[in-house]
Amino acid sequence: MLAKFTHSGVVVVVIKPSVVGAFENAALIASWAQQQGKMSVVSATVESSPGLSVYVQFSYYLELQKAGICMAMNKEPSPSIAHGLGNYGWLKEDITSEPLNICRNPCSGFIEAYVDDAGRLLGNFQVDNKNNVLVFLHGFLGTVEDWIPIMKAISGSARCIAVDLEK
Repeated sequence: MLAKFTHSGVVVVVIKPSVVGAFENAALIASWAQQQGKMSVVSATVESSPGLSVYVQFSYYLELQKAGICMAMNKEPSPSIAHGLGNYGWLKEDITSEPLNICRNPCSGFIEAYVDDAGRLLGNFQVDNKNNVLVFLHGFLGTVEDWIPIMKAISGSARCIAVDLEK
């Protein structure tokens, strides 16, 4: 499917993990793009702080993967990519009492989030009330199984339900 994007006029591949069937597929697409000499940009849909935290960590993983591919191909690593995670302000409320710190860097002017902050948020995530129910919906090509690791991690503080949109 990706062969149609090999044209030299295509320089950036925008990847929405929730649309392409989870992070495994997104990582494969990003690796393919890098091997083709194209940038890969991770773009979120409308995500809460835990979701954006995972996207921040995934984006960092892709940057490390890109550096490894450049090294294997004896190429100079390209600068880091500005990923499309800036929709953090679209939600009226967040599921966490302490949302992910995404802010404008006063020196660069870029909107930034930090991997350490994302890891801390995910590591300390608690739902305030055990009576809360969290409903997980997978993306276009995803499945209920996409959510199992996250549901296991937070099941101690909330009831978790994953809905299979395919059935």
